[in-house]
Amino acid sequence: MVGYIRKLAVAVSSARANRTALVKVLAEELDRLDPRDFLPDVQYDFIILRMNIRGYDDNHLHQSGLPNMDDLLHVLDHYAGIGSSAQVRAFDFIESSELRRIIKRDYRELSLILFPAGAWKSTVVLAGSILEAILVDQLTASDEVIELAKASSKAPKTKRIEKGQWTMYQLINVAADVDILPRDRANAIDVTLREYRNIIHSDVELKKQYSCTEAEASLAKGALDAVCNYLDKHALHLRQPPTEQTP
Repeated sequence: MVGYIRKLAVAVSSARANRTALVKVLAEELDRLDPRDFLPDVQYDFIILRMNIRGYDDNHLHQSGLPNMDDLLHVLDHYAGIGSSAQVRAFDFIESSELRRIIKRDYRELSLILFPAGAWKSTVVLAGSILEAILVDQLTASDEVIELAKASSKAPKTKRIEKGQWTMYQLINVAADVDILPRDRANAIDVTLREYRNIIHSDVELKKQYSCTEAEASLAKGALDAVCNYLDKHALHLRQPPTEQTP
């Protein structure tokens, strides 16, 4: 979404002539962005950078007065999109704080960098990777859940989920079988993320002629978001083992 502004910033930093004109164009484009659509930790930085870039042209500052374009590029990496108000998922349903940190980092890269930049293949691959991490976390949330998952008829009997040995197909189907995912959506999620994630292997991509366009990337991100939306509402209940009924 802000790829063209990034290119302008790079052009400004390397310009030997017409720098003032480039800065003026850059300032005009930055004026189109709403600070509220940036992540909270860079909103102030964006406002100050934009003000200083405006001032470079208006006040005829010397070259040394121009903000570092690397700082601007860093801030632009935290742009969440028009009208987003920088809504990024909290992933509160992930129990491990360290895993939650990693998933939030990857989801931020997926949502703010890869998908907006049109990196369709990378979007699909990372969406699949995030889903795998989420499903392993949910299926190993407690000893009771692990045993329930292993007892599923969909579970592989010779591989251990704790060691990351289950495939995406197995994770999705077992999660649906034990009601961690809605059963009526499991097949759609599987087809969208498991099949297209095969493009991580170049030989498979060539052999099966998978196409990876904006449509596939949108489906992959949409499937991931659908899983997250469901877990936001149901994960806490799913983590709790059933209580015994007293006579």
